[in-house]
Amino acid sequence: MSDQQRQLRAIMFTDIVGYSAIVHRDEALALSLLDEHRALLRDVFGRHRGREVNTMGDAFLIEFASALDAMQCALEIQKALSERNRGVDEDRKIRVRIGVHVGEVVYRNGDVYGDGVNIASRIERLAGRGGICVSRQVFDQVRGRVEASFASMGPRELRNIEEPVEVYRVLLGVGEEVGYEEPTEWEITRIAVLPLVNVSPDPADEYFTDGMTGELIYTLSKVRGLKVIAQTSTMKYKGTRASVAEIGRELKVGTVLEGTVRKAGDRLRITLQLIDVRTEGHLWSEAYEREVRDVFSVQSEIARSVAEALQVRLLASERRRIRREPTADVQAYMRYLEGRYFWNMRTEWAVNKAIELFQEAIKIDPDYGLAYAGIADAYIVLADSGYIPLEEGFTKGKEAAIKALELDDTLAEPLTALAVVAAMLEGDFDTAVRDMEQALELNPNYATAHHWYADLLMRMGRIEEALEHSRRALELDPLSPAINAEHGEGLAKAGRYNDAVEQLRHTLQLSPGFSNARVLLAEVLQQTWHWEEAERELKRAVELDPTFARARTQYGMHLVITDRPEEGLAEMRRAVELAPGSPHTTHSLALVLLFLGDLRGAREMAERTLSVNPGYPQGRIAMGLVHAAEGDYDAALAELRVADDQAERGYRMLDLDTTLGQAFVYAWMGDRDEVQRLIEHVLEMPDAPSRATVLAVMHFLLGDKDQGFVWLERACERRELMLRLLKLLPTPQAVRDDPRYHSVLVRIGLAD
Repeated sequence: MSDQQRQLRAIMFTDIVGYSAIVHRDEALALSLLDEHRALLRDVFGRHRGREVNTMGDAFLIEFASALDAMQCALEIQKALSERNRGVDEDRKIRVRIGVHVGEVVYRNGDVYGDGVNIASRIERLAGRGGICVSRQVFDQVRGRVEASFASMGPRELRNIEEPVEVYRVLLGVGEEVGYEEPTEWEITRIAVLPLVNVSPDPADEYFTDGMTGELIYTLSKVRGLKVIAQTSTMKYKGTRASVAEIGRELKVGTVLEGTVRKAGDRLRITLQLIDVRTEGHLWSEAYEREVRDVFSVQSEIARSVAEALQVRLLASERRRIRREPTADVQAYMRYLEGRYFWNMRTEWAVNKAIELFQEAIKIDPDYGLAYAGIADAYIVLADSGYIPLEEGFTKGKEAAIKALELDDTLAEPLTALAVVAAMLEGDFDTAVRDMEQALELNPNYATAHHWYADLLMRMGRIEEALEHSRRALELDPLSPAINAEHGEGLAKAGRYNDAVEQLRHTLQLSPGFSNARVLLAEVLQQTWHWEEAERELKRAVELDPTFARARTQYGMHLVITDRPEEGLAEMRRAVELAPGSPHTTHSLALVLLFLGDLRGAREMAERTLSVNPGYPQGRIAMGLVHAAEGDYDAALAELRVADDQAERGYRMLDLDTTLGQAFVYAWMGDRDEVQRLIEHVLEMPDAPSRATVLAVMHFLLGDKDQGFVWLERACERRELMLRLLKLLPTPQAVRDDPRYHSVLVRIGLAD
């Protein structure tokens, strides 16, 4: 063949749908699936006389002598993959999309070029998972000659192709769900800063390069006209070869900023390109040669240049904010960048290392507000993860956050930290909401603030508002497992259990090792009475991270709920050993011990809960019930009123718990009027979870068995979660002796 020839050929493009996401989740699995995919497709190509022109990662470019050969090959591929995927776990399925076109191609040095190739490539992107799209030219040559139907998608404008191309989708009947993607034109002002590549002579400067990525994101996020993807999501592309088009689809961005950093001694070279995802063309590019000490002015220049390239008008206040230098000492800045590098790892050792580095930055520059903000964030993470006692971590975090704001009142990070402390440690929800709103006013692109605000609003019972903020957090950080899980939890709180399960399974596809998502999924499955599935998820969570105390606590509670109390207690005690400073683990164990009749053990755990965090409302409820069981009703009511006050001040998710606790106490005191008043209060909460079970127990406490069993029947119909605790709840003996009680136990699988 000569160096250049023109011929009419059928061209096929294929690739694996979502392959980049698989690589991010599990590289070994991705490589295994890629090898299997290549072997399967190459076998089919050979049977239909297809020539492999090029292989690009998970993609194939194949040529055929005729459209019929290409079409029959495409159909056989999708049929073979459908059979292969049947009965395979979701994360191991291989789904391919295929595009076919007939046109003139140019052969040059063994490769093929021309519009025929370009059109096939563009058409392939319109096919969804398990789908095939073809051009009008292919359709005209194969209709009536293959066992498939076609549906026109109309003339389509394809990038870099002058004339519209009529595209057809192939209607397959092979048992797989087939989707066809409408390319979405994401806003060009929605931008992802990809991990900058370290090309410095010293590999140890990796932390500086990653830090520069984070600081560019931070600086650009100060521009209100831009929507900047958080570093949590963009760092997943570090070291990968994902195309700009793939990244654009996965992050739903219109532009991508990429580049390199070279640091040699005191010299710095930063090379950047701003790329339009739709055209893959450069909107702007620049190289900066500076001294390291000029790094802040470079970041400011970059932010202004990106805004101008995207035609975003900078307000005067935004110009001042991006020009502002956080520290006058570049060495302090270097320590800060290194600290953020370790903080992002989120392990106990790494976060403590980050604190050391932030403290070193402060020694160099005592007025460095961002370094204090880093310390605040670090202590919040340590406390929230159970690595240190909650009160200790939140108190130290608060001190650092206050100092950060004294030095720089334009920082959103310390305000967000203060909001968490106000809500979780001090029970001051008004202040927490005010601080969160102010943080988001300062930086609307701060995904962590939207994430933590969603959690706060959920605790306050403001579920729809919480979902709005978790959605906003997802827009800014779409690949964050924590934010995806938070959104799933919000959907469950809204009673949208099917949506919650789907969202949490999606989270686990992003991060199969994320144990907290498995715990949340198990809780939703419990709500819908899928007990075996819930147990599998909890056991898997414990296996993945044996030191994760919350997983063991929830697994222990599951065993108790499913009538295996001794096994459950063993798991819950192990959780307390793992995280003695976690009020969640100690208060949960206190309640179970109380219901099982171990009053001494329950008191010990309730006291430990309040010693760890005196403001923890669930600890007050547990302590109140312990006092009541001991006969000290005044002390019991005092504790429950504290918890009730916190519910009134904003912690609305506790309202039902505090009401039921008070009902127990008043019933044991013989105060029927107060119990009746509390029943009326619960009747005003139509959407409260396990409401029917609570009302049943309260009527039993009043001695009204018949009305109690009416509500118990409704609880059975609603399959309420608390119903599974029926044997443990302190109901009168007359109720337990009633045949209707035994009948309910049989129906819910708890009969002896």
